[in-house]
Amino acid sequence: MREPVSEVLDELDNWLIKERGLSRIMASAIMFLLFMFLSTLIHESVHVAATTILQCQAGGVNHVGLFLGNSGLDCSNLLNENMAMIVIAMSAPIFMALLGYYMWFVGGKDNEYTRLFGIINLFYGSLPNLAYWNSGTDAAVAVSYGLGSGWAMLIFLSITAISGYLISKEMADREPF
Repeated sequence: MREPVSEVLDELDNWLIKERGLSRIMASAIMFLLFMFLSTLIHESVHVAATTILQCQAGGVNHVGLFLGNSGLDCSNLLNENMAMIVIAMSAPIFMALLGYYMWFVGGKDNEYTRLFGIINLFYGSLPNLAYWNSGTDAAVAVSYGLGSGWAMLIFLSITAISGYLISKEMADREPF
């Protein structure tokens, strides 16, 4: 049985190429940009969902673009605002890593676009946001609210190592051009 996501992506690919007459390169470029936008939208939506679950004031997704997004939230009503902010900040990059692994392992068997979406979620929706040493990233926000930098580094290195292993294994298993 194929994943429903793979079927939708195949239909979109067929529509772009067969019905719109785009080349494979143009169709792939459009899919890539669509995936980057979706990755940002999902990432910011996870922040909003975590905010709502923790009963903070969720202002919703304020901005979603190709490269950046912003969610409004306020947890000053909670007794432990710092812990809530750490959970909210780290929820999206960790979720995006898990979604990326899911797309890689489950959906990627059927469809190269599903695997591409998994890679984008890993290397765009997750890892840059876990770079706690860069101000403005989700992990930097979590560290500013009390997450230990050692924990932030452990999360970053774990996801980087798993992702790097998957990519290198994939490359080693392929035939050279």
